Amino acid sequence: MIFDAQNTFFKEQALSATTLTSDVIDYGEGEASDPPKLVIDVTRDAGAGDVEATVQTCDESTFASPTVTFVKKSPTFSTSFALADFKGPVISAPLPRGNKRYLRISAVSTFTSGKMTAALVNDDDIPQQ
Repeated sequence: MIFDAQNTFFKEQALSATTLTSDVIDYGEGEASDPPKLVIDVTRDAGAGDVEATVQTCDESTFASPTVTFVKKSPTFSTSFALADFKGPVISAPLPRGNKRYLRISAVSTFTSGKMTAALVNDDDIPQQ
């Protein structure tokens, strides 16, 4: 999986049981190709918990009047369903059509440790190293 800075919402954001608001991405005008995938990955030391991502879009970078594009929740990890044994990102979903110029994520985390990376990618089938 290849991340680039222009399409990254969070890069190794420290997790805590709270709501996190990402950096704003300038998605540009138009949607002429296959949609990118929203990929959210959590470091394997995050332990028990989950993350729910709400993708918002807006015409202005200030997000004065945001529109929710979609909401996606990760599996809930626990001692019986360990994050350390999970393969791949905790969320991987195509970005729906109909986005405006700017995008951001509001992520509700129940993890109390670890780090999260969230980005738009075209190649989520390539493992992160």
